Amino acid sequence: PSTLYKFRKFVIRNRLVVIASTVVFFALVLGLALASFGFWHASVARNQAIEAKEQASHAKDDAIRQRNNFKDMLGILNQVFEGIQPVENPDDRSLRIELGNQLVASAELLASSAIDEPERSFAVSKIATTLSQLAMPNEAINTSKLALDISNGLVSPGVRRTLEVRHAGSQNVNGNYQAAIRLLGSPNEIAENTDLSPKTAVDGLVTLAYAYQESSLQKESIESWKTLLAFLESNHDDFDKKRLEELTLLAKHASTRNEFVKDPTRRNLDMHAETCRAFIDFHGPLHPDSISTARMLAEGYRGIGFSELSFSLGKEALENSRKLNGERNYQTAICYNTVIGICGANLGDPAFQMRIKEYLEPATSSIVDVSERLGGSHPVTLSLYSNLATAMALSGSWEEGILMMRDVTRLAKHHFPDKPEKARNYNYRLALMIDEKPVLDKMSLSESEIEARKESLELLLAHVDWLKSKHSDQNSIESIEKKIGAIRKLIEIQE
Repeated sequence: PSTLYKFRKFVIRNRLVVIASTVVFFALVLGLALASFGFWHASVARNQAIEAKEQASHAKDDAIRQRNNFKDMLGILNQVFEGIQPVENPDDRSLRIELGNQLVASAELLASSAIDEPERSFAVSKIATTLSQLAMPNEAINTSKLALDISNGLVSPGVRRTLEVRHAGSQNVNGNYQAAIRLLGSPNEIAENTDLSPKTAVDGLVTLAYAYQESSLQKESIESWKTLLAFLESNHDDFDKKRLEELTLLAKHASTRNEFVKDPTRRNLDMHAETCRAFIDFHGPLHPDSISTARMLAEGYRGIGFSELSFSLGKEALENSRKLNGERNYQTAICYNTVIGICGANLGDPAFQMRIKEYLEPATSSIVDVSERLGGSHPVTLSLYSNLATAMALSGSWEEGILMMRDVTRLAKHHFPDKPEKARNYNYRLALMIDEKPVLDKMSLSESEIEARKESLELLLAHVDWLKSKHSDQNSIESIEKKIGAIRKLIEIQE
């Protein structure tokens, strides 16, 4: 008989035993399954409890760290204002410098604190921005560099690049345009960098465009503004409607300005004037950017000989600045400079002779006041005094104007040894003033007048060499070389 037959016979003969055995077997299997499930469930519960405990521990640690960070930040904030007594420091400049020095000390405290690196870097970077607004250029740049040093190797590429964009902004505000350009790279590098937020990318493109513009690299500046417009078009969802319109108007207005500087024709200036009007209409006339735009437009019309229109625009910008900022403000002082510069360039007209008498004294007071607040070596101060010196000379106070320009040149050489182009530009203006100073008889100059012409000749020769090294506009070079020839001829006649 087969094995299956024998098994069936066994089951039939021992039915009760087989059933009982089967029940016991399945009971054991079920019990083992239930025990295993219970053990698994207990294990899961135990692991969840351990994980919850760890999370609670981490949350507690995070809370303690955040509390300590807050205490550190609060202590640093207290350091900023400790010892500052506005009532005891009525002079605006001393209070500004005191506050700036406290901010510098706070940045150094942040740099050495235990706060997480990204937080420290951004906090120090913001302090640098504030120092720029307080007109403390060297401190702003050093503090901005400190933010970069803190972040070195400890933050993501996006954070690092954001800090570089901010540092470039500090460099730009304080006249270090080439340093800003080196930091930022090309417009496409900024626009295509996915590590940057759209806002930071826009800030970088605007900074780069202005850096090129102030470095007289109009072609590159125009390209930067075009890149900004393209970036805004492809990322318009990241900006609200008003901000998008503002940035678009800014790019168009700045681009047309560069086109005019590159090719100063009436057609290009009229195109620029159209974008200026749209920009001013957007902000309103009593907005700092609108005032600057109107003032620069006045300078443009002055450059192509539209004296009355230029004066009207300059006067309007000045009046708006006085309404918005008052007399004790550097924007007002710059507007004064524009107005007296326009008057000084048109002193052959009796109307402008009367106007410069009206504006020269308040302009001088405003500039002196602002220079006391900013400091004598601040770039804005030097620019204001150089323009004032020219206006004073052209209005008849030649000795005072030349003496003031010598001081400006000396200060530029001393305080900005790494930016020799500043002193070169002031030397060039000094040379022109010396040469244009009226004399009783050009055919019979005194010994001091001959020496002055020789100084003017030396300064002009140095300026031409520098222009040639920079491959500057050939027409400008030829114009100066023509003046050099006339001075040489005059000196030869005397000798």
